[in-house]
Amino acid sequence: LKRWNRYRTLVPGSLTLPPKKYNGRMAYFAFCGYEPQAFEVDYERAIEVVHPDDRPRARAALDECLATGADYQIYKRFVTRQNEIKYIVSRGRVIRDTKNSSPRLFGVFQDITEQVLNEQASKAWCRKDRTWL
Repeated sequence: LKRWNRYRTLVPGSLTLPPKKYNGRMAYFAFCGYEPQAFEVDYERAIEVVHPDDRPRARAALDECLATGADYQIYKRFVTRQNEIKYIVSRGRVIRDTKNSSPRLFGVFQDITEQVLNEQASKAWCRKDRTWL
């Protein structure tokens, strides 16, 4: 069961570039704390859920992916509708049509919040333990 729950946090989607139209699943809305189909998701709306401090890196990673064809992979934070922080790893790949126009980024993002919080707690405990000795 624990192994299955790990994959429950994967949210697939695609982004057409341009016009930067997001084609995600209803899981995206639930993941970010919204009602299904609460709004139309385009690139700008999708980037709004990315933590403000992480947005420049997210945009730069996407630009590099489009320019070089490299796979897209980035660790970032999402801010949900309830102002909760979720730690995310996003992975994707740009697919171009035969005319090399209308590129699309296909990918997934995965919620790694529990893992990150556990690592932070472990590091904090180790620091505290070292000062104890």
